[in-house]
Amino acid sequence: KVIANAYITPDQVSIILEDAIEINVDTPPFKSFFIDRIIGEMKRKDSAEAETGKIQKDL
Repeated sequence: KVIANAYITPDQVSIILEDAIEINVDTPPFKSFFIDRIIGEMKRKDSAEAETGKIQKDL
């Protein structure tokens, strides 16, 4: 059963839940998996690429 769709672009990640689905971002495993692991890894990669000049640092 599909509960959401994720749309990924170079600038953002959007997760669109199905209408009947409600979620609290503090509910495990959402926070520990998605926020900490997925988004955290994206932030670490961006920081490393910004340090090497591959991408521009946020102002």
